[in-house]
Amino acid sequence: MTPALAAAAALTMAAPVLSRAQGAAEPPVRPATVIPEAVPAPAAPAAEAPAQPATEVRPAKSRVKSPEEELFDFCEDVFRRGDYSLALRQYGQYLQVHPNGRFRDEARFKTAVCYYRTQSWDTALAELDSYLRDFPVSRNRVVALYYAGECHLSLSGTQPDPVQKAEHQRFAGDAYRAVLQAGKTGTYAAFAAYRLAYLAYNAAGTDTANAKTNYRDAVRYFTIAAAQMPAEKTNLKHLAMFFKARSQKYLGELKSATASFEELLKYKENNEYYEKSLLELAQLDMEAGRREAAMERFEALARESKQMLTRVQALVNSGMMSVDNKPDEAVALFEKAVNEKGGEAPNVQAQIEAEQARARYGLIRVYFKRDEWQKVVDSWRVMPSYLSLGTDLRAELLDRVGTAYSNLEQHARAVEIFRLLEEHAPGGEPALQAGYKRLVSMFKGNDPVLPESAEQYVEGWREAFPESELLDKAWLVRAAYYFNRGVWEAAADSYQRVRPAKLEPDRVPTYLYQKGYAEAAHGDKSAVDTLSAFLEKAPDDERVPMAVLQRGLSRMKAQDLTGALADFQTIREKHPQSPGMEVALCNSARVKASRQDHAGMVADYAQLLKEFPQTKVAGEAHYWIGSGKFNLKDYAAAVPELKEARKLDAKAYFADSTMLLILAYTAQEDVDSLMPEVDAWLRGAQEKKISPNILRWLGETLFQKRRDYAKAARYLALVVTPESPADTKPEIWASYGECLLESGRPAEAVTAFQFDLEQEQRNPHRAKAYLFLSRAHLRLKQYEEATKAAENGMDIEKESVVAAQLRMAAGDAAEGAGRVREAMSHYNAVKVAWALPELTPLAIFKLAALLDKTGDPAEKNRADALRKEIAANYPDFKAPAAAPAP
Repeated sequence: MTPALAAAAALTMAAPVLSRAQGAAEPPVRPATVIPEAVPAPAAPAAEAPAQPATEVRPAKSRVKSPEEELFDFCEDVFRRGDYSLALRQYGQYLQVHPNGRFRDEARFKTAVCYYRTQSWDTALAELDSYLRDFPVSRNRVVALYYAGECHLSLSGTQPDPVQKAEHQRFAGDAYRAVLQAGKTGTYAAFAAYRLAYLAYNAAGTDTANAKTNYRDAVRYFTIAAAQMPAEKTNLKHLAMFFKARSQKYLGELKSATASFEELLKYKENNEYYEKSLLELAQLDMEAGRREAAMERFEALARESKQMLTRVQALVNSGMMSVDNKPDEAVALFEKAVNEKGGEAPNVQAQIEAEQARARYGLIRVYFKRDEWQKVVDSWRVMPSYLSLGTDLRAELLDRVGTAYSNLEQHARAVEIFRLLEEHAPGGEPALQAGYKRLVSMFKGNDPVLPESAEQYVEGWREAFPESELLDKAWLVRAAYYFNRGVWEAAADSYQRVRPAKLEPDRVPTYLYQKGYAEAAHGDKSAVDTLSAFLEKAPDDERVPMAVLQRGLSRMKAQDLTGALADFQTIREKHPQSPGMEVALCNSARVKASRQDHAGMVADYAQLLKEFPQTKVAGEAHYWIGSGKFNLKDYAAAVPELKEARKLDAKAYFADSTMLLILAYTAQEDVDSLMPEVDAWLRGAQEKKISPNILRWLGETLFQKRRDYAKAARYLALVVTPESPADTKPEIWASYGECLLESGRPAEAVTAFQFDLEQEQRNPHRAKAYLFLSRAHLRLKQYEEATKAAENGMDIEKESVVAAQLRMAAGDAAEGAGRVREAMSHYNAVKVAWALPELTPLAIFKLAALLDKTGDPAEKNRADALRKEIAANYPDFKAPAAAPAP
């Protein structure tokens, strides 16, 4: 089941879904509208509702018709004759031959109407649904929506299932509400409102729990139905008024009900509800204790009074004579005239209505002069017809009504009225003016088709009135529409089509300002000249600061940086309190940044932050102040600015601020501040890499000055190139290897030292590299490799401290491998050849320990002697708990 109308769908241009899939069934007979006996109502007017005219009105001028026109005209003839079955076939043929023809909209609509007229409700719904989807802005939209509601209402009468019945009625209600949304006035608005009122009134009689809510809905919709009901449907108008009053009565709103019944009494002729209303009023008076009033009303029930045409004419003519000098009397006369009912023969009644139209015109004329816009509109709404008025009066009437709607901010209605005026006075100046007023109302009503309508207006009138200033004003309206929405290219284009000479002198400054602003925002170089013209034309205008600012921005885009700075400086010096001051400061700083004027840039951004602490570009300002301070080598001052930029706008400035912070801390040799910044950067996913020089410096500093081997190894690991060892300097491999060794990663240290030895050829460095390589092997208990590395080092160094350390490493390797005598020999060599406080006593200590292990008393005595030697010569030496490898 496809929902008929969602509430939201009725508020948009999207076509609502109105059909429901059902199996093929006999077309149901259209039921009469029946309201329960307790709340009676007459049959609905839907079957009598006229179809809309063809979408395209073809010229009356005699010419040879195209085959398409011939075919469509035949379809229309068949439709008008009421042969809907044949019409269906003909419209189908037309759509098949001309699927994209000029009359496709009307053919599709009439196809749905044919099914509707033949009571094929389901099929009609499907066609209406498809039509509304394909033609969301068609002039037939209101009628199609109404017919959809009628189809659902008719189907509800065929459903034995109460759920299905209620669902169809709900869909019908959605459709009728959509009618009111799409067209708030007119025939179909009246019929839709009537249907909604009927549904609510009936529901109130059956759903006692929600009776008040339904009666309130009934009042609202009966009110609309009565106000919008066509003049020829007086009986339905009276019916709506009567049941509106009844609903008010059932709600307990007795004053309103009384007023509504009394309003109905104004229509005496052809009013079958006149006596009923009088009776209701009499009963209300009686129940309220107003006996005399009740008696008067009862007496009136026994009387009949018919008005004559001459009486109405006299009232109207008297009113016309009193309009200018006695407007109050005129109003009274006009109101009496429009409330009179002739009840005569049709031709006499037509004359009465024509006179009443004059009376409505007179009322509107008085109310318009008083600026009583709502009364103008109210009079228009109840005006039965205005076509009997002369052409000039008709134009004047429509102009005043449209203006009243516009002043009431009811711009959609104003647009409709001005369009009517254009149609009633085609080709003339009143239509030209009405068309412009229509554009203004469209502008005020935010009508999205305004731009296209403005172009059509200009093109339509250019030939007849080429010098009319209204053409230029139409372009201004279009320009303002785009200007307000920030569609700068279209706004600038529209302003450029205006002929300034056609504008009133006092409008030229605004035109130049808005034109220049739009050009500036669009990036059009013409903005500089336009804004300069504005500044020359209106040097004291309150918009001067903004014009200077926009000119500066335009010059900035055009790379006229000198001119841009001059404009920004003008704002700073002459208009420091203007709204453009913030933008001027910001862009002055940007220009100076592009010129590498770091000091000037820093000063401008600092002033911006001082004067506008809540500025949206605070992040930008802090970043560039930090960047400027960095470039000025004031690293300490740059740091807090860069941190603040990163804090305020991490998305924009995290990467650049962090990189500058890393550079600033490096320049200050602030290792403690540098490490967290580097670590944070390395944890991120930035493509930009930290300079290897910074990482190398950080790693070497931690290694050499702090002996923080683990951290040093982490940073040096980012510098070395295992995949291409030769690209890393030997000393870096050496430092990296030592850090690995000291942080407990001997296996990786072995690789680093081997890369070091592959590159380095200097003997001292190579000897030391062999020393650390030997120690790494020792940690891994690789004694043979440790011995070989130590021997390679000893081949290079013979007498240095490194040579002593190599001897110790060789001794440790021999001891680890169980070659005790060899180990003793290496330790003894250190004892004999070097007197190093940090190394010699350790060698003696290890030699004594090995002598103890021999078990020979003589050797043990020798070991004791060696320990005494340590105590005598090296009193500060502390024996290790277990002799480790050095």
